[in-house]
Amino acid sequence: MSSESRRGLRIALCFTAAFVLAELLRIDLQLTFLAPLVAGALAVGPAIGTIRLIVLPIFAWLLVALAGGAMQFLAREPIVLGFLSLWVFYLGFRMFADPRNATLGLILLLVFAIVPQALIKGPELSGDLAYWFGMNFGIAALCEWVTRRLLPDAAPVEPVFRPPQVPPLMAAAALWLAVTLTAMMQPPAPGAVMVGIIIVLRADGESAAHVIRDRFAAALLGGATAVVVWEVLWLAPTLPVLATAILMAAWPFARRVASGGTGAGIAMKSLNVLAILIGEGFSVFYQDADDRVWTRIAGVVIGLSYVALVIAASRRLTRPATLPAQAPAAG
Repeated sequence: MSSESRRGLRIALCFTAAFVLAELLRIDLQLTFLAPLVAGALAVGPAIGTIRLIVLPIFAWLLVALAGGAMQFLAREPIVLGFLSLWVFYLGFRMFADPRNATLGLILLLVFAIVPQALIKGPELSGDLAYWFGMNFGIAALCEWVTRRLLPDAAPVEPVFRPPQVPPLMAAAALWLAVTLTAMMQPPAPGAVMVGIIIVLRADGESAAHVIRDRFAAALLGGATAVVVWEVLWLAPTLPVLATAILMAAWPFARRVASGGTGAGIAMKSLNVLAILIGEGFSVFYQDADDRVWTRIAGVVIGLSYVALVIAASRRLTRPATLPAQAPAAG
């Protein structure tokens, strides 16, 4: 097996194991899309030390607990809450500049984009949310640790710096506006919308046109793959079939990510979309699973459309003005 195929298999196994473990704990666990989403992000990046993997779920739990405590005091102070959220989003996007801190930045963005909205609707969920985040991140860290040792990479994966699409402050402002609009409009799949926005605003190092094209392609590819997985599970809703279907669905994307080059970005974002759709309420154990998957696809597309507008607006604002042509000198 080539080194690329080996790495692709490791990424697909890590993604699949995280989803299956989260599904096994579904009775006590919610927001299960976080487990495969974070597992995929960890598997693609450079190896993280065991201590950092142990600290990761504790950090996620602590952040959610702090967010829950802050909401008790700031729920009636929307201006202060808005400025605090904007600062946290800015800090999260700044952390993407360093690949080794990108996962921590992702935690910050996910926690403070999703948790406050959930706590406004149900303040009593503070303890449950902290538990759900801690468990999902713990599952992701465990799967990353195990798969790295079962299928170690032939050579260390070097972190790659990818310049952001928009400045961190502009990205933070865009995410803050999206959180505010989502809280006001209350769409049926707010988590899918928020995660769709976050994964697109992350640094990619591509042109604006490529970002918009690639993300819509990823939504279609990831969405179509999720529908196929659902159809397979509908015929045989068993755990072995679930694990096999997820692994087979994740393998082509993971193999393309491991190969690098053109198309790796689309493949990674397709894997993210797949995690959102099959994890956030997409389960054969729900009677309305078919409605849920289409709702999540719509949520992801809404998030992509919003960020496409943000990127287009940022390019227009930052485009250098064209200097007027000078008249030829007389004589």
